[in-house]
Amino acid sequence: NLVWERAVTTGSKPSARDSHTCSTWNNKLVILGGEDASDYYLADVFILNTDTYVWTELNTSGHMLAPRAGHSTVALGKNLFVFGGFTDARNLYDDLHILDLAHNFC
Repeated sequence: NLVWERAVTTGSKPSARDSHTCSTWNNKLVILGGEDASDYYLADVFILNTDTYVWTELNTSGHMLAPRAGHSTVALGKNLFVFGGFTDARNLYDDLHILDLAHNFC
């Protein structure tokens, strides 16, 4: 039998949200953006170390990603690629952003 368990985590965890993305990178989970319970769109980035179950919120800089939900992400090498998304039916994104995870994650 396969058995579900609830993971016990510590650190700075992401708020409740939907329409976010979750990618894997170097034995870590990377959560980006989405929409919170107040219909506020997010652009925050969190990493969960799957060995220690400790969350870390990343402080990013550069050309900042606009808050969004419904986007797509993939981690390739040291980079997280983010494409598209929306903030409502009239504001759909067709942009591509790249976050250097190796540089940004301390």
